[in-house]
Amino acid sequence: MSFSTGPRGRFYIRSLCTQIGGGASPELANSFAAARWGAEGLAISKAAVAALTSGDIGTPEATEYLNAVRERSVLGGLLGTRPVAFNRRMLARTNGAIGFWVGEAAPAPMLKAVLAGSTLKAKKVVALIAVTDEGMRAESPAVEAGLQADLETGCAGAIDQAFLDPSNAGSDTMPASVTHGAPIIAASSDAAADLKALVAAFAGDLSTSYLITDPSTATALAMVRGANGSFLFPDAGPRGGSVLGIPLLVSRHSPRDTAGGMLALVDASGIALAMDSIEISQSDQTSLAMADTPTSPATMVSLFQTGTTAMKAVIRCNFENQRVGGVAVLTGVDY
Repeated sequence: MSFSTGPRGRFYIRSLCTQIGGGASPELANSFAAARWGAEGLAISKAAVAALTSGDIGTPEATEYLNAVRERSVLGGLLGTRPVAFNRRMLARTNGAIGFWVGEAAPAPMLKAVLAGSTLKAKKVVALIAVTDEGMRAESPAVEAGLQADLETGCAGAIDQAFLDPSNAGSDTMPASVTHGAPIIAASSDAAADLKALVAAFAGDLSTSYLITDPSTATALAMVRGANGSFLFPDAGPRGGSVLGIPLLVSRHSPRDTAGGMLALVDASGIALAMDSIEISQSDQTSLAMADTPTSPATMVSLFQTGTTAMKAVIRCNFENQRVGGVAVLTGVDY
């Protein structure tokens, strides 16, 4: 088992660099890795002999990298989500459950659960970047850090945006957000009253719940003062914290417009989550449409002709809120 001495997931990125910098020759890969990372490079070059694809999932290096990507997303902070497998039929409860008080020798009322079938199909999020061969072979640690940050934040950002955007009703390629169809409360100028209304509209389990917002809204919450001048939410901040004892998660991809930000209250125990593989591949023998809308006309660029390598990270992921009332949303938050 080998891991990089750098940040979590860096071993995987260095393996990718070795494939590109060393070419197809194992000897050149060994020389490249050893010259760049010393003794650790020998282990890296051995890991880089085969392509890094979904077939590597389950290896410590690939698992470490997938966990690093997940931790950058809101999903990484939601502890207690329900792990499920792709394409497997599940039963989701669509009503609440409550028992009854029963007198001595009296018949017990029946509790009827309303269930609905549900299946999470495998969907994928992709981060595609290009870098020159000279940049890839540069020995600066900034190259590896930049590649890792771009691939991780690209995937994590797309996941967060799909997970949180109330307008995302889902499609064949993207899961619906957990906030879509949830109760929505318009914020006022009274933060305490707004949070009270948010909790009142919420029917999930507060002991397993989280608040999610963007850094600007989290900062605004941290600056709210009460009548006596003290901060109402001293444990909140742009990097998270807590509000009223509820953990606060922050993502810059949480929706925000001119009216303000969004504050979502999410019961993690009601979220079904499937995420089981990551694939990182590279090519310097193709042409790319250099556009973020590749279906529209775009300039095609030959990677071979320009001495450029493209790297693509693909994560299979899907999620669903399976608890009625397990999410509530406060919009227009601008204190």
